[in-house]
Amino acid sequence: MLATPAYLAGPAGLAPDLKRLLDASAWLLSLPVMLFAAQPFWAGAWRAWRQRRLGMDVPVALGSGVAFAASSVAAFDPSGPLGDAVYFDSLTMFISFLLAGRWLEMRVRQRAAESLEATFGRLPETVLREHPDGSGATPVSALRLQPGDRLRVPLGQAFCADGVIVQGSTRVDESLLTGEALAVAKAEGEGDAVVAGSLNLGAPVLMRVERVGADTRYEAIVAMVREAATCRPGAQRLAERWAAPFLWAVLLLAALAAAAWSLIDPARAVGVGVAVSMLIVTCPCALSLAAPSAWVASSAALARHGLLLRRTEAIEGLATMQTLFVDKTGTLTEPLPGDLAMVHGSAAPDSGDEAQWRAIAASLAAWSTHPQSRALARPGLAAPWC
Repeated sequence: MLATPAYLAGPAGLAPDLKRLLDASAWLLSLPVMLFAAQPFWAGAWRAWRQRRLGMDVPVALGSGVAFAASSVAAFDPSGPLGDAVYFDSLTMFISFLLAGRWLEMRVRQRAAESLEATFGRLPETVLREHPDGSGATPVSALRLQPGDRLRVPLGQAFCADGVIVQGSTRVDESLLTGEALAVAKAEGEGDAVVAGSLNLGAPVLMRVERVGADTRYEAIVAMVREAATCRPGAQRLAERWAAPFLWAVLLLAALAAAAWSLIDPARAVGVGVAVSMLIVTCPCALSLAAPSAWVASSAALARHGLLLRRTEAIEGLATMQTLFVDKTGTLTEPLPGDLAMVHGSAAPDSGDEAQWRAIAASLAAWSTHPQSRALARPGLAAPWC
């Protein structure tokens, strides 16, 4: 707002006293930006200086600091060697732009972490542990389980540990761990093993715990995916490798430009006109913000669709992939059956509209997590009664 009159004044310009008032007001409003808002860039540049390295924050801090100092001199000494041009509006806009970029990157990483936690947050916090004499069961924390404990797993609950079925038979959804869309049959007679993170979809069963905590297959997958989310892909490492030489070249060119213009026009040598313009315009924001955000956002989008990455380099491979080999057709097909002709009734409804009966069946099936119920609840999949 304070800089607008200078842009709209025309060739005649502003009156000297009015311009000094506006410049002094702009300097006063820029102080919180430099002392508070730009603090992350100052702190990052200071850490880089102490570690004898050149980071992304160095040209930002250097450019904003020189621009503020030069504009301050021009605001309070218009007839001095730096002239009367001030750039407080450009300075604050530059800081605001960089902070907005970092805020967007933080939001992307936060949403990616939320997607992963939502994907893996299916283990129950409390479980029913059976008494040693089999007289009953007591709710206990899942963190207190030990190998050898016997647990009652209700219908619709996730198994919280690796173990075997010792009583009952059921069907288990292991899609999160194996990618298999259809539920797998488990029975006590065969001593079928169940893994933590899988869902009990068939009937209540009794299981014996064999592995808990970090020893489970589920926790191994969680640790693998979280490690993949924090590792840096090859392209990002290459960008960081080129960032330091690029920054040194930018600083060198800015110094050469300032030295050359000090002989041509000293008022433009240090001001935003030459040296600071090069520092700000050539700031490698794309290397420091765009590349990490792109990988984090893509990993989060894949996680929301149930696809977990073991290595983020796989995203780079997708860009050049020509042929994809899949080990089983269930990975590519729909997880729900599309034909419900296997749903039988003792007799066709003798009263009411057939579509009404289908709607009633679909509404009842919507309360169940069974794969067939989920298919029945989907619109357009209800087969004719037979």
